[in-house]
Amino acid sequence: MRFFDTVFAEKKVALDALDKKILAELARNARSSQSAIAKRIHTSRDTVNYRVANLKKSGVLQAFRTVVNIAQFGFLNMHVFLQLKQPTKEVFAALVKKLKEYPYVRAIIQFNGKYDLELALVAKDIYECDKVVGEVCNACADVLQNVEVLFITKTLAAHTFPKSFVSCEFAQEQKKSKEETHLDRIDIEILELLAEHADIPIYRIAQQVGLSADAVTYRVKKLQKSEYILGYVPAVNYALINYQVHAILIRTTNMTRKDEAAVEEFVRTNKDVLWAVKMLGKYQLLFYICTQKLDDFLKTTEDIRSLLTNKISDYETLVNFEEYKYTYLPKGLLEKK
Repeated sequence: MRFFDTVFAEKKVALDALDKKILAELARNARSSQSAIAKRIHTSRDTVNYRVANLKKSGVLQAFRTVVNIAQFGFLNMHVFLQLKQPTKEVFAALVKKLKEYPYVRAIIQFNGKYDLELALVAKDIYECDKVVGEVCNACADVLQNVEVLFITKTLAAHTFPKSFVSCEFAQEQKKSKEETHLDRIDIEILELLAEHADIPIYRIAQQVGLSADAVTYRVKKLQKSEYILGYVPAVNYALINYQVHAILIRTTNMTRKDEAAVEEFVRTNKDVLWAVKMLGKYQLLFYICTQKLDDFLKTTEDIRSLLTNKISDYETLVNFEEYKYTYLPKGLLEKK
């Protein structure tokens, strides 16, 4: 999942080409130094520092997060879509507040459409899945109309920005061989510190975990090589830069491997896809589409439908309204070893 905040923001922010290049560099690696970014985009460090500060002040850049691979800990990923019975604002606010407190809830996103909320949940096994979903349903039992539980089986695309956002292309980093490692208590503490503050300096981590800066650097590199850390990304308020996020849930029949390959090629090349996954459940595909113009979203929707002609039995489009929680590693989820 990628990040977005209140869609109906009051004041829009106009970005120029340099702003977009800086944001694209941060999307590639949010821990990149400003000197490194300046060198890659051929400007000065002071310019990058000034621009980043303004992007933070305006609310476009809200945070920097570490992409923690929760599957490395043996967790299953679920996305639960809730259809509610038009609760009052007070009841809805109380429900969201309660759901945010659950450590197994990674994300809470509000939509306009058939479904009101999407929850990203994690659980250790199928039995815990049943327990977790049961707790969520009980929490909103008074206002729950329908629930759909979907298991993510494959990530097809995951970007901070759609390809349409910036015209410059960056070379993809070579994927290195995965290294196996055993995590201890300090490794988990480092992950929890980085999870919500990907830009935290190494020396500050060292102070909090009681190690030298060199020792922390070694451990962070080990977490990256073993793929517990997949990357570092900015949390962006898309609404402020005049982008709208839509979700498309697609139910398919008789999908062949050829169809799946066509979908994979589509999300690889389409300019508006932000995030896409394959799933088990009522719906088999979920796309997040990020566009500035409604016409672009409608065209992408039509392109998906044309791609899967006679294979789509049902689909739902949802408009993102607000994000109440998003984290790759809910605090307290992992037991300290």
